[in-house]
Amino acid sequence: MPPERRAVLLLVGLAIAGQGLRIWVGRPDAPPGEVQLFSAGAPGAPRAHRDSSLASGRPLAAGERIDLDRADAVEIARLPRVGFALARTIVADRNARGPFGSLESLDRVAGIGPGLLAAIAMNATFSGMPAPGGGSDARPVIPAVSAAATPAALNLNTATAADLERLPFIGAYMARQIVAFRDKHGLSVQLLADVEGEVCRRYGVLHDKEMDGKKKTCVVRSTFIIDRKGMVKHVLYGVNPRGHAEEVLGLLKSIGK
Repeated sequence: MPPERRAVLLLVGLAIAGQGLRIWVGRPDAPPGEVQLFSAGAPGAPRAHRDSSLASGRPLAAGERIDLDRADAVEIARLPRVGFALARTIVADRNARGPFGSLESLDRVAGIGPGLLAAIAMNATFSGMPAPGGGSDARPVIPAVSAAATPAALNLNTATAADLERLPFIGAYMARQIVAFRDKHGLSVQLLADVEGEVCRRYGVLHDKEMDGKKKTCVVRSTFIIDRKGMVKHVLYGVNPRGHAEEVLGLLKSIGK
């Protein structure tokens, strides 16, 4: 059989097979080439996964906020530095222990620390009220700090991580970091915590810095040398930790002479 005849027979066979398939699926009147849209299917279906990926990839608009007490994992994953796995962990914690109610209470979720809280602060909002108790191991919700609500002085040389966690703006992660640093280096000097930033303001170490297009208040690494009479003898702003201890030691010796 000539090749041309075989090609013609093959095309005819394909046409008959295609028409038979159209009749078999029950849409014989549909025009050739018509596109049929399928439903999204179950949450775990490939199409649903694709749609979730597209949704989580949408960048946040200027001023847009995500309500972490109501949003699903797909929406929460749009926040800076929050992937889909962590977003699901946040939702699971919220479902098990109740709404967060504040940014500070979000620190109870494993995998969230001060750095991430700072990154999402401008885009996170909370509409719920923390449930009483918040679960068997819930941490207390930290209220806004006021002069009347300032906690009693806490000895940072002996405080436990649980004690530190009760301080305003100190979450579980930072509390553990402070205790670990203190125990590792065996500090015996009296440590002070400027929780409200009053000391920083008076010593002029706060300054505004633009990061990722947003203005943030940062602390300039500084050293103040004060003599026994309470007089400030030396002020060093913007210091470099490398070699700074030797520099300070030399200044202290000069004061003692």
